[in-house]
Amino acid sequence: MSTQVADPSLRFYAAMIAACPAAICGATPMSSQIAPQSSVFRVDRFSVPDAALAAFIDRVERTNRLLAGLAGCKQQLVLTQAGDPHQVVTLIEWTDATALAAAKAVVEQQYRAEGFDPAAFMLQLGVSADMRVFDRI
Repeated sequence: MSTQVADPSLRFYAAMIAACPAAICGATPMSSQIAPQSSVFRVDRFSVPDAALAAFIDRVERTNRLLAGLAGCKQQLVLTQAGDPHQVVTLIEWTDATALAAAKAVVEQQYRAEGFDPAAFMLQLGVSADMRVFDRI
């Protein structure tokens, strides 16, 4: 898994994910100027207990490998807060909302095939999450 940090001096973020695509939220445009086919960004923030960090990151890496091969995935970042690796943020840029919706369907199908329940997984590990979709202004 490769880590991309736009500005190493900001180390607010640091490793890569998208663990729970089944919970994608609806996006609300922040500006009426947004082009209908512009990139959309799935941004998830997780608080991960120490004992759960390895299992959580492992699942993130598995999911990201799947997402990286899908049409429309422009970039993926997994970041940790400087000085606190238990605060994890994932960001995935998609070419448009259609690509994001298609990725969600693929991931849900994969999870069903594996018998994986992301909500139960996070509950079991004690992970809290805030998951949102953002548009470029």
